[in-house]
Amino acid sequence: MENFSEWTEDAVAGPSHSREDGGDATSEQPEVAHSSNRGEGGEDGVAGPSNRRGDADAIAGPSLDGEDWKKISDPKLAADLYKKNLLSAEMQGQPLRFMMDLREDIEEQDRAIISFYKRPNVNWAGPFSCILR
Repeated sequence: MENFSEWTEDAVAGPSHSREDGGDATSEQPEVAHSSNRGEGGEDGVAGPSNRRGDADAIAGPSLDGEDWKKISDPKLAADLYKKNLLSAEMQGQPLRFMMDLREDIEEQDRAIISFYKRPNVNWAGPFSCILR
């Protein structure tokens, strides 16, 4: 499985190479807004979804201070950047581990779930590992 931060950076930054005709050199990736087509209209004269991505340049690179999400005017992009910063900061932390035996009765499974969520001082943004037996 690929790294979450690599996937989000690729999706936000878009293709790194563009051709003169506006297409990208990597045709197997879906088209994401980049400077060659930002703000241009489609065939019917209606602007494509790329015109709302003007703030994408602000989040293309990693945030050094973790506060760049506050400067983004689009709430969806700001939320994505906030989530990305939070998760990347916690990727090296203590992983959350949950183990449950599916052969046990429902009451025992419920107890395992409740005890997992009732643990004190848990960093819920850390990596999660779940083992079902």
